[in-house]
Amino acid sequence: MSHILLLKLPKVKGKEEERPKTCPYCGGEVLQRWGEVRKPVKDLKRRNVRVYRYRCTHCQRTFRHYPSGSTRADQTERLRLFAVLSWALGLSLRNVSLILSGMGVSLSHMTVWRNLQAEKERIERENRQRRVRILGLDGAYVQGWGKKRAVLVAVDMGEGKPVAVGHVDEHDAEAVRRWLDSLVQSLGVKVVVTDDLKTYRVVTKALGVKHQLCRFHVRRWVGRACANLREKVPKEWEWVIDRAQTILKELPENDAKQLFELWLQLLGENGSRAPSFRHETDIISEENQGRAFSLYLFRQFTNRLCYRYSEGISDRYNLARRIFG
Repeated sequence: MSHILLLKLPKVKGKEEERPKTCPYCGGEVLQRWGEVRKPVKDLKRRNVRVYRYRCTHCQRTFRHYPSGSTRADQTERLRLFAVLSWALGLSLRNVSLILSGMGVSLSHMTVWRNLQAEKERIERENRQRRVRILGLDGAYVQGWGKKRAVLVAVDMGEGKPVAVGHVDEHDAEAVRRWLDSLVQSLGVKVVVTDDLKTYRVVTKALGVKHQLCRFHVRRWVGRACANLREKVPKEWEWVIDRAQTILKELPENDAKQLFELWLQLLGENGSRAPSFRHETDIISEENQGRAFSLYLFRQFTNRLCYRYSEGISDRYNLARRIFG
C-alpha cells in the first residue's frame, strides 16, 4: 500500500493585521505606529513582507512588529522548516540547496546546516520541558530520490503536533524499540496509539507502556471480517455479526463485557471452547465461526482499547495517520 507524506509548513503573512498588545521592552500598552518598510525575505512563495514599526509612549523606544511566519532573519519559518524536513527525508545539504535554487531561493548548504543545528536545539529544549502522556505512531515507505525510505512519525495525541520523525522501519521491532525508548524516557509517555501491526504490540510490551489500537483500524478490521463471514456462515449465525457491528458502532461503556457475554451465549451445551480466530480468512468450521469471531473481538477490546480503563485517554483516531494520506 502506497502512502503520500503530507508536510504542513507554517504560513507566512504578507503583513500583520493585528497591532502588538504591549511594548517588548517595558510592557507599556500605549503604542504609536512609527512607520513601515517592505522587508525582502527568502521564502518558497513570498519575496517580501510588510513590517510595521511602533513607538512606546512610556519608554520612548521603537521596535518592529513582524507578520506571522517571519522574523528579523532573512529566511521565513516556512523556508527554514522546509530545508530541515528535506534533509530529514534523505537529501544531502548540497542537494537541499540545489532544490531551493530551482525554486528561485538562494540558500547555501552551510545555512541549511545551521538551520539543522538550530532546530535540533529547539526540539531538545522543548522536549526537556514537554510531557507527552499519549503518543501516536504511524509509519510508511516514502517514494523519492531514487528509492523508498522507511519513515516513522510520532505525534502528541493531546496537542496533535508532531514530536519526532525518524528513518525507522516499523516492521523492525528492535529498531522501533530503540527509537521509541528515548521518546518514552524523555517525554514520560504512558500510552502509545498505533495501527494493528504486530511490531507495536511487541515493542510497547517490552517498554512497559500501554498500547491502544487506533479506532480506525479496529473498525476497518471488523468491517472486513464481518463482510467475509457474512458470506460463509449459515443464516442462523448472522445475528452475531449484526450484534458485533452494533457494539463497535456505538462503543458503549461496557463494550468488552457485551462481547464476552455474546461469546458465552454461543457456547455449546457442553461448554466447548471456541477455536482461535486470528484472521478473517482462517479456515474454521461453519458451526464454530460465530463463537470464534465474537471471542476474538472481545480480546481486541480488552487487550487494546485501553482508553476505557485508563483515565485521561481519549477515544480518538491516531493523529499520526493524518500526516500520511
